[in-house]
Amino acid sequence: MINSGFYDIRTWEMTVFDEKLKERKDLLRDRGTKKWTSFMMPEHLRMLKERYMNSEKVEKPILDEYEWEEVSRQIGKSLEAQVPIIFKLYKKGSIKYQGGIVDKIDPVQKRIEIINEDNCLEKVSITEIVGVEAL
Repeated sequence: MINSGFYDIRTWEMTVFDEKLKERKDLLRDRGTKKWTSFMMPEHLRMLKERYMNSEKVEKPILDEYEWEEVSRQIGKSLEAQVPIIFKLYKKGSIKYQGGIVDKIDPVQKRIEIINEDNCLEKVSITEIVGVEAL
């Protein structure tokens, strides 16, 4: 009888303990990682965006004498024979490609006028050129 009474008290203590533990778990349940996602300040987001944009930037390649000779030869060939070429241009930290036929070279303004695939006249600065490829 003592054993059965002890068992009953022990069972009752276990159930009370389990109920209190469940109550504690409900109190401790929070938003998890959601709590920290809205902690980004606008200045912080702007800084992260600038850092990402700067990480993708490349340095402007420096052409040597022989590469400039090849560039000028390809440009002259396109101007005389109306052969399409692709300019490799350095703009704002990235390399862009511009295709077309050279129409005019302006040494005073350091610009080259090209006619692209849509027959539109576009101006390319000579200082932006980092390479030329023939088609």
